[in-house]
Amino acid sequence: MSDNPFFIVFVQLFDGIGQGIFGVVSVLVVADLTQGTGRYNFVLGAIGTAKSIGAALSNAVAGYIVHAWGFNAGFLTLASLAASGFMIYYLFLPETRNLRDFPAPC
Repeated sequence: MSDNPFFIVFVQLFDGIGQGIFGVVSVLVVADLTQGTGRYNFVLGAIGTAKSIGAALSNAVAGYIVHAWGFNAGFLTLASLAASGFMIYYLFLPETRNLRDFPAPC
């Protein structure tokens, strides 16, 4: 979107903050979903592996798409993959807490 170095540093800063939040939230989700199963470390390792493969593939795939079809196509491809991941989480990740566990609104 820009070749301004200040903008790129700003985006990278927020990317780091987002990755930190995602790292903490993924550990909490895994702990919640695997509670009492004895599979916490296995699932956490599988998620770490999937994140690493995704990070490596996104660079390779985006580089190929940008080289073949341009920056807009590369950006739209990665953005659509991120949006599909969000929709999978939103639609298929179950809520494990009962509504009674939440405090009543004031």
